Amino acid sequence: MLTLGVLCALIGAVGGGRWLDEALTRAAYLLRGERTTTQSVVVVTLDEVFAEQRGPAPYEAALLEELVGRVQGDGARLVAVYAGAGLAWGPAQAVHGCPAEVVYYAESRPRWLGSECEFWRLTPGEFEPGPQARVVREGGARTLVGYLAERAGYAIGARQQVGINYSGGMPRLSAANLEEAGFVEGLFRGRVVFVVPDVRGGVERAGTPYGEVAREVVRAEAVATIADDAGLVRPPGQGPLGLIVGLLVGAWAATRRASLLWLVGAMMLAWGAVFAGFYVGLALSGAGVVAGAFVGFSVVHFVPATRRARGREVQALLAGAVKEATSRRGSSGASGEAFWSELLARAGAVLGVEAMSLAELGQGSWWIGFRAHLGLSDDGIAELRRDVRRSPYRQAYERRTLQVVTGYVREGGLETVMVPLVVRERVVGFWMLHVPSATTVIEARRPALERVARQLADEIVWRWMEHGVPEVMAQEMDRADAMVGAALAAMEHLELDRRALEDVSENAQVGLMLANLFGEVTFENEAMRRLLEGQERVQGGIYGLIARHSEEDEASVARRIDEVLSGGEAQRFRWEPDEEGGRLVEICVSAVWREEMGRRVVRGLVLTALDVSSAVEGAREKLNLIRVVNTRAADLLSVVSGYTNVLSMSSGLGTAERTLVEGLEEAIADLGRVVDDFQGVLKPPQDVQATMPLSVQYVVREALRGASTQTELTGVRVDVPTEPMIARGHPESIQKAIRLMIQDSAELVPDQVQIEVSVHQEGEQTRIRVHVPNVMIPTSLLQRLLEGGEGDVSGGNRLFLAKQYVQGSGGRLEAHSELDGLTYDIILPKGR
Repeated sequence: MLTLGVLCALIGAVGGGRWLDEALTRAAYLLRGERTTTQSVVVVTLDEVFAEQRGPAPYEAALLEELVGRVQGDGARLVAVYAGAGLAWGPAQAVHGCPAEVVYYAESRPRWLGSECEFWRLTPGEFEPGPQARVVREGGARTLVGYLAERAGYAIGARQQVGINYSGGMPRLSAANLEEAGFVEGLFRGRVVFVVPDVRGGVERAGTPYGEVAREVVRAEAVATIADDAGLVRPPGQGPLGLIVGLLVGAWAATRRASLLWLVGAMMLAWGAVFAGFYVGLALSGAGVVAGAFVGFSVVHFVPATRRARGREVQALLAGAVKEATSRRGSSGASGEAFWSELLARAGAVLGVEAMSLAELGQGSWWIGFRAHLGLSDDGIAELRRDVRRSPYRQAYERRTLQVVTGYVREGGLETVMVPLVVRERVVGFWMLHVPSATTVIEARRPALERVARQLADEIVWRWMEHGVPEVMAQEMDRADAMVGAALAAMEHLELDRRALEDVSENAQVGLMLANLFGEVTFENEAMRRLLEGQERVQGGIYGLIARHSEEDEASVARRIDEVLSGGEAQRFRWEPDEEGGRLVEICVSAVWREEMGRRVVRGLVLTALDVSSAVEGAREKLNLIRVVNTRAADLLSVVSGYTNVLSMSSGLGTAERTLVEGLEEAIADLGRVVDDFQGVLKPPQDVQATMPLSVQYVVREALRGASTQTELTGVRVDVPTEPMIARGHPESIQKAIRLMIQDSAELVPDQVQIEVSVHQEGEQTRIRVHVPNVMIPTSLLQRLLEGGEGDVSGGNRLFLAKQYVQGSGGRLEAHSELDGLTYDIILPKGR
């Protein structure tokens, strides 16, 4: 203790205390944790997603004014817009008529901002973000943070600065979401909104506990801290140091003498020595030292002693499990019930014991997993779990025998022995052992391991029968397996969060089936079923399915799909689904993205199948674009209901299971909209959101086929490129528009109608041209027909109806009458 006091005195004498205080202050700033946020402040970022839509900065001042007006018009309490150099451009005073709730700020006033708009000029002292943000400048004037907080009505009090207490919960969304089609009304009502640029490499960034963010996001966090009334003047630096010193003192006292009196004496001496030694630099907080001392003492003394005692009890209990399970067959059920209840009671209390730990089981649990971890803590094992796609259960599940798995835990020299628990050829659980040499353990103890596994499996079955549910195994197990498999397949197709899937596989103990079911491709879509008619429903997942029918091997397919998951471009594969080679199908594998904390991450894969063969047979309702998803919403609803029941057989739905169920229910709602898109709408869509990628060749051929059944076409010349050409629109609507134009032309010249149909791509547009030679219509009449001036009420104006169909698909229709004939142009955006 004297040595500790002398050391502290030396550190304080050379000024090390102040340096240590600053280091701990910075550490506390980075590791402080989360606060409860009211989400009173929202940040709208002009990020990479917005730049993909509108192009890189600078933007037109009118565009920025439009975005700000949309936020302010939604009821925002205050809108703060960073108008720094290079963000926007325009003539002088391009933005004018600013509402009172909008404040622009930057280092200097931009020329495009009107003089009547409120502007705040940032001072040099406000540029540098850090653990604290100043509320009042030298002389008592407000900084921008203080001014905005005061304008918003937040209580500032007498504080001079605010410690930015990051929550990770301040809402941030891309300005791309402010487009009219995807804008959610009421999102900004009553909130303070910051509109700031956030393009990596284009703005100054600052470090935060959650990674680097734009500097202006830090300023928004300062206002959010004031709004949440966090009340921090500076991050705590002395408290963590006192806690650390207390832990050391408590641990030292426990190793010297396991007595609370000895702990109190040591704590008082240490507190006095440290206070005296660090008096020049800093003084420790007393509460931190006291708390740390008791925690350190308890960790060293109480916890190991208790865990060792309970570990011995559990080992003795497991050693007698085999004998008791055997004797139970000839004795009353009460002793078996007592054994099982005792086992369950001990399991929750000894998680993480050095010698052995048991997965916690519920009273109605139907999956059981025993894990033996040599020298590994619970946290260590949780951190070492692999992704479910590389599950170690597969071989043991398929072969019904002991298997050695390497690499399951990232610990030097440790291997995993998977012991399946089998009853009547059905795997009901696993016993996992992590040992240095799994092969040696199996060779020496295989009979004992197999005997214990058989009797533990019998114990599970006996418990089922004791609860009066023997029919569950015979009648409901296949149905439960099908439900779990369908739910996992739905998660694959509907792109639920992979972390939730991992949690479910561990908590619900369904991991043994993931190797077979996760990643399977099912063709429940009726159109896909017809397209791939005659194909076997094969195992092997996406990689095996594509490799089996395309000309590439599975390794090449896996490599290309991994590129998609890593953020690469979509990959396309082709195969002939018919043995005769009559059809050719193109499968496109693309990634689904989402925004998380200002960055794009892959949620999963979407598969689309496109018939690219020269002749497409079948009904008109056959769609050219087919998504591989489960399209029967009623079946998925039953899957969710059934899967909920299966999970309820354990100790109830936990957080991860509820996440799964809620995610499936949301996915089903989204699926309903997808199904509506695929059914073929019989009327023009009301908005361009109903559009989808379409094959121009397919649409033209189907339109001509439909027109030939209603009009005698004696001469049609089609000029369509052979390579795939994708546009964006509604296929059924475009087909109807082409047929209406052909029928209208046939009535104008009923004898020997000549039609010329051609397709061209010009930049980002696709043009479908229908030309009728030797037919002329007065320009004024043609325009009146396009505007709906004649016959539109009764439906006789085919040209007006065609225009409606094209506009509803996000395109436009142009008509020209020249000397060489009548020309209709359907212009659609290029598909992606």
